[in-house]
Amino acid sequence: MNRTAVSAVLALWSLPACKNNDAPASAGEAPKVAAAAAAPKAPGGTQVADFPVSVELPAGAVANDPLGAPGFHSEDGSVSVMIAKVSSESPTTIDATKKGIEEFLFKKWVKSEARKDGWLLTWVGSGIDMSGNEYENHPFEVVKKIGDQSWRCSGSVKSAAQVDANVKLCESLKPFAE
Repeated sequence: MNRTAVSAVLALWSLPACKNNDAPASAGEAPKVAAAAAAPKAPGGTQVADFPVSVELPAGAVANDPLGAPGFHSEDGSVSVMIAKVSSESPTTIDATKKGIEEFLFKKWVKSEARKDGWLLTWVGSGIDMSGNEYENHPFEVVKKIGDQSWRCSGSVKSAAQVDANVKLCESLKPFAE
């Protein structure tokens, strides 16, 4: 199974840890804040699990359950990211990554930007809810190098309007400074 398929399976697997809310919040509805323990905060941002990196969280975002995938979510589903070191088995180019993504529940590209130390990808795909019903989702992936290690920050949300806030969270990835 390729890295993209594994990421998709992990994304589906991690959904039960969050509130199952199939309908995106209406434009006038305020986001709900989950009552979960916050990850350690420092001047360098919020630490990601026990990794030596941190991010700047949007309002309402909390750390995933310690037994879940390292990352963050919000109760209303507007934030849903997983963060991991890029493994030696992962694709090393944007083109190889895109090819893998296109093999599994892919519909169309929204953004595809190569960067000096990685890439930004956003696309439209298909999701499958806990009842087996298909819906349109909006996955994203940011790969960036921090020090000598590359990191992947990825996820998907049900509304295209929520992608930018998640990408901003991913782009804020930096070394954790206590």
